[in-house]
Amino acid sequence: MLRTYTSESVTDGHPDKLADQISDAIVDRVLEENPDGAAAVDTFLCGDDIIFTGAVDGGVTFDLYDVARQVIGYAGYIVPNCTIEYGSINVISRLCSREMDVFRYSEPSPGGTIYGYACNETPELMPLPTMLAHKLARLIMEDARNLIGDMRPEAGVQVSVDYEKDKPKRIRSVFVSIQCYHDTSKEDLEEEVHDFVVEALPPEYVDNETEVVVRSYNELDTGLLRAKVGFTGRRLDVDTYGGFTRNVGTIFSGRTPQFGGRAAACMARYIAKNIVAAGLADRCEVALPYVGADRKPLLPWVNTFRRDSRENIGLSKLVAMCFDLSPQAIIRTLKMNRPMYLDLAAYGCFGRSDLKVRWESTDAVKMLKGDKIPNNILVQGLENPGQDRPFIPSGNPLDFE
Repeated sequence: MLRTYTSESVTDGHPDKLADQISDAIVDRVLEENPDGAAAVDTFLCGDDIIFTGAVDGGVTFDLYDVARQVIGYAGYIVPNCTIEYGSINVISRLCSREMDVFRYSEPSPGGTIYGYACNETPELMPLPTMLAHKLARLIMEDARNLIGDMRPEAGVQVSVDYEKDKPKRIRSVFVSIQCYHDTSKEDLEEEVHDFVVEALPPEYVDNETEVVVRSYNELDTGLLRAKVGFTGRRLDVDTYGGFTRNVGTIFSGRTPQFGGRAAACMARYIAKNIVAAGLADRCEVALPYVGADRKPLLPWVNTFRRDSRENIGLSKLVAMCFDLSPQAIIRTLKMNRPMYLDLAAYGCFGRSDLKVRWESTDAVKMLKGDKIPNNILVQGLENPGQDRPFIPSGNPLDFE
């Protein structure tokens, strides 16, 4: 059966991504001063106003205006009348200062079910449409914009791929939306960007029916942030798997790893990626169900999208055996108490082969395939599945017939 999946990416100049980057720049500033510091910051952008809400560890001090100005300038908002100017922003802070003890006990575990995903469609073990969308978005901003020079910092890319028998077959369409200046020839700009995009597509997935559409807009002369707003956490599909799995269950940007949801989502990705890298599944979804103040999930659940549930049960027990899933252990394992989050706030948190983040490594493959694992665990699963089998969510959109 043929199915089509579409994933989206936006550039670092998109209003929501600006908000994510500013929030994560604050997180990095906190961790620079204190690796055990805590922050939960949301950023709201509207016009020239930047509004901060949330809380920051009371022992950390920094200049909010300086942080916001650097992020906006780096994204390319340095030209007069180019939406929001990095030199003329107004900062409104509603941040409150809290001591570490308050943070430590206000959210002791992620809460809810956190999901991670991996598949063998790309070298990064990520869905093909998701990685193509990110690649094209970065290409447009970093290469095409530098050479053409007539584009504003915001652009969006949507990639649609046809799947047959769970495997990507062909790229159906690519849609690119860019912002340009009022005196720019839209037709010439669209043609140049079109050529960049076509050359960047993998030829093995392109045929005569693949459609590439580029649309440019220059009507918003007073600035995009006069017509749109940016807010932290609104582009979660862009941050994660492009809609290929259930929502990861938490907002990433603006949260230090003490807020367990972000760390748990990275751990779920780490586990899923190593299961696929070990050859134990072609695609894998890992669910970590946290409840209340429990320091560990009730029982991790692994879904390989195969019909034999015994395999899923066995892998679930294997994950519980091999990994310490308490929030503090995750932070130590993935080395998350360091400033690195600004670079992850745009173009995806997962599949980032350009960054040295621990959850993208495959160093757990040997452990998952090791001699210490009982030979029958992946065949028989739990000894008493009727009693110990974990909750299995239903209705997964990727459970193909």
